[in-house]
Amino acid sequence: MCGILGYFSREESISEQVFSDSLARIRHRGPDNTSVSTYSSGMMGHARLAIIDLDTCSNQPFSADDRFHIVFNGEIYNYQDIRKELSTRYEEKFKTSSDTEVLLRAYIRMGPDVLRRINGMYAFAIYDSHLNTIFAARDRVGKKPFYYSFDRSFIFASELKAMLPLIGRKPALSSHAIHEFLSIGYIIAPRTIYENIYKLEPGHYLTLDIKSAKLQKVCYWDPVEQQNPASSNRIRDIIQDAVDIRYNSDVPVGIMLSGGLDSNIVAALSKDRKPTTFTIRTDQSDYDESALAAQAARHYGCENLMKTVHPDPAVLEKIVYHYDEPMADSSAIPSLLLSGFIKEKGFSCVLNGDGADEIFGGYDRYKFLLIYEKFRLIRHFIPSFRSIRYKSLLYNLHHLKRLLNEDTLIEAYAEQQIINRAFEGPLLQGLDYKKEIVDRLRSIPVEGLNRFIIHDFKYYLPDDLLVKMDRATMAYGVESRSPFLDYRLAEIMLLQDFSTKTTITKNKLLLRELYAAILPQQILKKKKSGFQIPIDHWFLNELKDEVTRLKTSRIVRDGYVDQHYVADLVDQHLGLKANNKFQIYILLIFERWYRIWASE
Repeated sequence: MCGILGYFSREESISEQVFSDSLARIRHRGPDNTSVSTYSSGMMGHARLAIIDLDTCSNQPFSADDRFHIVFNGEIYNYQDIRKELSTRYEEKFKTSSDTEVLLRAYIRMGPDVLRRINGMYAFAIYDSHLNTIFAARDRVGKKPFYYSFDRSFIFASELKAMLPLIGRKPALSSHAIHEFLSIGYIIAPRTIYENIYKLEPGHYLTLDIKSAKLQKVCYWDPVEQQNPASSNRIRDIIQDAVDIRYNSDVPVGIMLSGGLDSNIVAALSKDRKPTTFTIRTDQSDYDESALAAQAARHYGCENLMKTVHPDPAVLEKIVYHYDEPMADSSAIPSLLLSGFIKEKGFSCVLNGDGADEIFGGYDRYKFLLIYEKFRLIRHFIPSFRSIRYKSLLYNLHHLKRLLNEDTLIEAYAEQQIINRAFEGPLLQGLDYKKEIVDRLRSIPVEGLNRFIIHDFKYYLPDDLLVKMDRATMAYGVESRSPFLDYRLAEIMLLQDFSTKTTITKNKLLLRELYAAILPQQILKKKKSGFQIPIDHWFLNELKDEVTRLKTSRIVRDGYVDQHYVADLVDQHLGLKANNKFQIYILLIFERWYRIWASE
């Protein structure tokens, strides 16, 4: 896994020094080598994290036939099969044993159809110096990021921070993106926090003719259109293969292990390899799963190493720097700290359990949808409660009451997505993000409750969870691989009958059934808690002063957030009248981001 950067223009040029300085901004993604290549129309640069084929011959930008040039971030898990096919069918000769060369030569032979053949996580760009064109693609589920802008020049990068110096002017902030972030805590592709800078959506590729300045974008994979039902045995076989192929590495591979079902399945299926596992520990028992994870690791015969998380305001600065856009998933904090710990212990590659919740129906919000359908008629008899304790009975009843007040299931789900409401200052008044969610849900051509799983898979997964993990791991030059995000599982499971996934009382039914014989009973019986840390307690203690300062913050003074709304949120939380940790965290992140990046 690596960092990529490119600049192409038919009208303007930049110095190699400016380009190299921009590439240095993402050196953390690839600490093993940085290189820049110059072409007639521009430049490409690469910061390499060496995982497969450690030889320097595989450094990038990588060229073939003095015509095709690639920068590639990610891994192609089935590259050896494709290499064999190219050797047999086309008599291709290879200079390296890397997946990068296989990807490039496969593109030369197959064109865009190569995207239907490869299994991996990737964001890459290929420059054809004869035709003066660019082909760029992003993997099916959006594991790897690809940002781009196209005005007088075409600029692309793995992270926004590398693009900003190349744009040549301060980009304008997007009011719609700010409103979206303050509503749900992240920003959905193709939108970014800046006007005229975009994310390439998962499962898409683009082509650019530099001479004519014609850019086209194509969707090559949509999970709704790719459904292939399969038996339970076939699903089990694919999961095992998905784990096995992700051990293809020339460096040691560990596992991020929590007390949850998903990472434990990965560990259980890896036990013959005896991998090292890594776990976060906190001082708050309500949030701590370390004892359960350690017990499970012993069950699998794996060494378990733990990192204790302590309240530290400085970690928020790291979050804001590495994530570029404001992103308010608080589990980014333990993800970042655990990634640094993993690197400190000498590992550059780990597996995790990401994706199982979206594909196999793991979220509590799916249970709420079932409850909505059964109990909406008695909504007027449910009293309103407020609770300072997250996910307590009173907390959940208050949440349920709010959802049951909605007229339709789609509106209830949209309401469930909104974290902040009635927060707009003068700059954002008149925007209605709930309507945007409703319209997006209605556009998904799927009936029943699977519509909401598809929505999470296409939007929440790539634009929140995968951004969180990519930036956290790559901040320290660690590659994270996710067996449950193998596209073959998505094609089987996403439209499978909802009753095989979730009931009112239990989630991920099929996964529990498939692996009941090899998992500890404590793991099978444990309720889902998510990768949480006690930020609500931190806000009452170590971060109390910073939370209080939100009342007079720049985002309030500059008109993005209503001052009375912020004051009420803060006073309720500090006065132990409500648990507003999600809303406060969003505001803290946006305030810090605004101070650091809005003046970039």
